[in-house]
This record gives sequence, C-alpha cells and structure tokens, in this order.
Amino acid sequence: YAEAAAEWLGLAKKVVKPTTPAPTPAPEVKPEIEVKPGNYASKLLEVALAEVGYLEKASKSNLDSKTGNAGYNNWTKYGRDLDALGYFYNGPKNGYAWCDVFVDWCFVQAFGPEAAMKLLQQPKKSYGAGCTYSARYFKNKGQLYTTPKAGDQIFFWNSSKSELAHTGLVYAVDSTYVYTVEGNTSSTSGVVANDGGLFKKKYKLNYTRIYGYGRPKYDAESNPSPTINEKVEYNYTPTVKEW
Repeated sequence: YAEAAAEWLGLAKKVVKPTTPAPTPAPEVKPEIEVKPGNYASKLLEVALAEVGYLEKASKSNLDSKTGNAGYNNWTKYGRDLDALGYFYNGPKNGYAWCDVFVDWCFVQAFGPEAAMKLLQQPKKSYGAGCTYSARYFKNKGQLYTTPKAGDQIFFWNSSKSELAHTGLVYAVDSTYVYTVEGNTSSTSGVVANDGGLFKKKYKLNYTRIYGYGRPKYDAESNPSPTINEKVEYNYTPTVKEW
C-alpha cells in the first residue's frame, strides 16, 4: 500500500514516454512535364497559341500570370523554367531578350527536354537562346528552308539585314501570308524585337526581312495547322522600300 499511497500523494516518479518528433514535411516537388506520345507540330502549336497575351514582367514575381506585374525587364516564366532544367542553355537566360526562349519553352512543354533538343538540333548547354545560333543549328543539319510550313521556326533579319534579330513560330500558311506566334514583340506591324508581349502576327510571304525557316523533323500528321483566325493583330503589307 505504501507505493500506492506515494503515487496518490504525487511522490512517485512519473514515467514520461519519449515523444516522437513530427515528421518533416517533404519538400514540394514540381510535377514532371506531362508529355503525350507523338512529336507532332500540332502539339507544339497548341502550346504556343495558348500563350498569346502574355506580358513580360518588371521583376521575378508573378511570372505565371499572363498580365500581372507587367514591365520591361525581360523576366518571364519561359526563362525561369528553362533555367531550372540546368542544362538546356550555356547559362541562365531569364532577364534577357526572350523571343527564342519562348520558342524553345514551347518545344519543351510539348515534347519534353530531350525530344525538344533533338527537334531543335541543339545540344545540351547550347547557345540556342540566340536567333543566330538557333538558325545555324538548323542550317548545319540541312533543315533551313525558304518556304514555310506550320510548325517551322521563323527567323527575321534586323532592319539593316546585318544580323538575325527576332524569331517565332509559324502556325499557318496560305497563298499570301505566313501566320506567326511570337514572344517579346508587340502588335505593331512588321518585325518588332524585344518589346515585351506575346502576339499573333502575319507577313507577306515575300517580306524581305524573313531570313528563313528552321524545320524540325516532326512525326507525320495530316493537317498540323489550326484554323486560321483572321482576327490577327494587324494586316501588314511591306512598303515599297522593303520589297
């Protein structure tokens, strides 16, 4: 009874069971890019056209918003995502001119990084964020053309035709125009490089600032072009001086 009395009086030592620390929550893992089978041009164009209306950001915040935090400092989700891969380019590209980065991002989203690099003819750690190098990768493989097809990467000269200055994707072609979706441009007529927005545009097929078309080796499909939306931001006809 002495032991029971002592416990009743609070004199007995209480046995304290060791507590198990709460498990540390696992770090949030960004889901892998979901890639459906087939390297089709239509898959690429579906990704690209869904981005129309995106504006570059003033800072690194709100990168996923189409229009939030708009500014002119070249911050985009496109550069962020490709930089995060760690091997796509020769160095970080977010915060730099991003017309070509947008094109490459579309390929990665549609096909995954490895297939994207193969289609773009770019090695790991490439210089493919620059128009000149991207065009050269296609040219070196005999995949640079003078007439367009849906899914091509279009390249433009600068105003003096001394170097390549801009790029985008061809989403449709008819007997008169080539229709494009371009990042880091504006709705103003003609080639506008480094102007912060993502727009659909169109040009006469014989527009002299078109350098050429890089053509990835997509899987065959009957009709990769979406229906042409005639409500393009402008209807551009070159002036006499540009012919």
